[in-house]
Parts: sequence; C-alpha cells; structure tokens
Amino acid sequence: MPSRHFPVRPNLDQLRHQAKDLLRAIQRNDQAAIADMQTYHPDPPDPASVRLADAQLALARSEEHIRRDPGLLKRTFTHEEIYPPELGCHDEVMATHGTPLAGSTLLHMCADYDEIETARWLLERGMNVDEKAAVDLAGFGGHTALFATVVSQPNFWMNHRGQKLSAPFTRLLLDHGADPNVRASLRKQLHPGYEIAGMHEYRSVTPVSWGQQFHFQKLVSQEAIRMIVERGGQP
Repeated sequence: MPSRHFPVRPNLDQLRHQAKDLLRAIQRNDQAAIADMQTYHPDPPDPASVRLADAQLALARSEEHIRRDPGLLKRTFTHEEIYPPELGCHDEVMATHGTPLAGSTLLHMCADYDEIETARWLLERGMNVDEKAAVDLAGFGGHTALFATVVSQPNFWMNHRGQKLSAPFTRLLLDHGADPNVRASLRKQLHPGYEIAGMHEYRSVTPVSWGQQFHFQKLVSQEAIRMIVERGGQP
C-alpha cells in the first residue's frame, strides 16, 4: 500500500486508526483505497459492504508495516495496547477473552478472536507458531497460541449453541508444528457476566491439562483437546 504511511514502530492503536482511515476512504468511493482492498484482501468484499475487520485484514496483508518493523512478529502487547481504556475494558476481567491475552502476541490474539486467515498469513510470513506470551512478575504467562485455541471466547459460542464440534485453528497450529506439550502457568478470572467469581490459578499446565482443568468448560474446545492428544499431547 504505497499510498499509506506506516510509523517506524507501529503499535496496535496506530494500526487500528489506519484501518479506520482505509474503511472511510472506501466508503467515500476512493478508487485507490478500493484497489488496495482488492489487492490485499484474500476474498475482497463489495465496497458497499466492507467492514472494519476487512480493512484490518487488508492492511495486515500489505506487509509494509512488517518490512518497517520485522520484530512485530515476535512482539508481545500489554493489556492496554490490546484494549485501550476508552473501550471500557479497564482491566483483564472486563475483557471477554478466554486464555489471557495480556502480554500476548498477534498470533495469540488471532486465536482468541478466531481470525484464522490472519493467523495463516502470519505463519506464512515466518511467525514462530510457538512464540510465547510474556511472563509476569508472579510467574504467570509463557503460553503459546495453542493454549488459546483450547480455551477461548469462540469456543463458548460453539458450545452454547450446540454447534458441531470443530477446531480448525488448533489444526492449523499443529500442522505448522506447534508443540503439543509446552507448559505454562496461567491464571484467570472470568467476566462477572458469567457469574463465576474468583481468580483461578493453573500451574505448569500443558494445552491439554489447561482445557481439562479450566473452571468454566463452556470456554473449552473438546475437539481441540482431542486433536492435541492425537498429536502426542499429554496432560
């Protein structure tokens, strides 16, 4: 996207603003912006029905910000970078994600938001499938994106609606060589809307035991666990 100027060290807030700019340009029938969408989006939508998510995907696939900042594929992001305070998610409990996202990478975020096309693109550009989240001062973190396919918000809706069990994101990561037995320590307090109070801690768990032990099973994908076990995953 040569017509757009990327910051030297882009952050999520800057990229979010650029996606909004691209969306507004398309809505104004800007032909250069429409051409960008058709060039970089894997399945270009009609300009009249373009969503912000489409603009974000096209922007990500343009690769310019990765050329400017190769370290982006390894970077971890704070809770505040992922959820700006103006969104009302002033702490991790208020953010309705599954596996903790604070200190996570772009691949972790893709997993929890079920952005499989963006994840596939990141992996094709060389992102390490086992890139770990940051570890906090209490020793929690260090998990890979595979954990986020086992416990996630998309899993809640699949289970709540009784949909056919599937775990394409888990399969994608395993097919790219994700370690099924990596260990991490995590802790999680659910959004108050779930009416399950308290912080729960899980020490030195694998993706399999993370799902098996998690205190709210509606966020757990049993199909993801099955796949990981099939690939040699242990509790």
